[in-house]
Amino acid sequence: MLYLRSRSLWKIIDGTEPKPTNPTDLEKWEIRNITAQLFFISIVDMSISHVVSEAPSVRDAWQAL
Repeated sequence: MLYLRSRSLWKIIDGTEPKPTNPTDLEKWEIRNITAQLFFISIVDMSISHVVSEAPSVRDAWQAL
């Protein structure tokens, strides 16, 4: 959590930064979302990494775990 907060990614996970509808903002948000998902994949057990990688967003992955 500290790492994600230090990279300003935690708000995507906790839902306070929802997925934007503006195309310019959406592209930036999607890159940040993928960055957070990659971080999660690197720290979870391999047996559940598919939950993170297949989730539509890092928030969905977080809620599934």
